[in-house]
Amino acid sequence: MTLPDAYAALKRGMSDATGATEELLHVHFGLLIFVAAALLLRRRMHSNWPVGLVWVFALGNEAVDYFAAEYDAWLSLLDVVNTVLWPTVLHFVARPRGSSRALGN
Repeated sequence: MTLPDAYAALKRGMSDATGATEELLHVHFGLLIFVAAALLLRRRMHSNWPVGLVWVFALGNEAVDYFAAEYDAWLSLLDVVNTVLWPTVLHFVARPRGSSRALGN
């Protein structure tokens, strides 16, 4: 068994052990990486670092999956979307806006 195949088996095992689908695990791990990176790096959520690390992990995960026997490009794209969607949304929602005076409040 190759390393990518062993990694794929580990992910399936996590899914089986938790009862969560692999897609749901991508969502949870994306948010976990985002929050952990913000806390450990002492950066706010609007910083590019936490969301950037989520993207790096998501793309790295799919790079490993590329070498696994069961690689499917469409499923890989969905995995990336599932992993990065909510951290990216939170990143943009947390971005500072103009002062309240500029808005007339």
